[in-house]
Amino acid sequence: TPYYVGATWYGYDKAVQLTSDENFGAQVIWNAVMTKIHKDMKLEPAEFFDEVPPNIVAREICMDSGKIATELCKADPRGSRVRKEYFIEGTEPSYSDTCKVHVSAMACKEATDAQGRMLLATEYCPPESAFVRVYIKRPVQYMPPFPESPYPEDVIYELPEGEYCTIHGPSHVIIPPVTEDDPDSSGIQYPGDEDVDIHDHENPGNAPGEDDWPDPEDFWRGRRRRNRD
Repeated sequence: TPYYVGATWYGYDKAVQLTSDENFGAQVIWNAVMTKIHKDMKLEPAEFFDEVPPNIVAREICMDSGKIATELCKADPRGSRVRKEYFIEGTEPSYSDTCKVHVSAMACKEATDAQGRMLLATEYCPPESAFVRVYIKRPVQYMPPFPESPYPEDVIYELPEGEYCTIHGPSHVIIPPVTEDDPDSSGIQYPGDEDVDIHDHENPGNAPGEDDWPDPEDFWRGRRRRNRD
């Protein structure tokens, strides 16, 4: 509320790593004090300022960088990361000091890495899979101190620099186009097909009749026999 201001700090006078139970020590203390202060007061919510003092200025900043927000900050996959902050005049970020944490890049929605980040799209990703995604780019890349250490929960929104889609790639088989005059002009011949001939070469005008088609069982049985040989 705008009625009281409180600040708490939790730690040690010397360098001691906090345990997991101590991570929220400051919040617990702050909540206990503020709850007691407001008990039975029935204070109504109020605007932060009824009238902004002359030495206070407001800026729309990015919650992730603390810099002036951009359109990319509003388009964060988690929802807008923009909020209004008040500063003592002279301490506010300049309008040119914009957020560099939020960036955009072409991503493939079908490809992810071990951390769940969408990988960058390549020229082989189909249009229905590639799209412009807003990522976050940390000023300093987070590296777990130990192999078993967890990553931050927002790691899935990080820009996977240098990591590209592993799902889509160039085709390994190029199929020539089939012309209208020659349906067999593709030129593709599969193993064993050279032994099957259903055309009457002596009388090209004769189309194969129903009795002329090879028996499917004999066809596949012959292929299996050749494969074994």
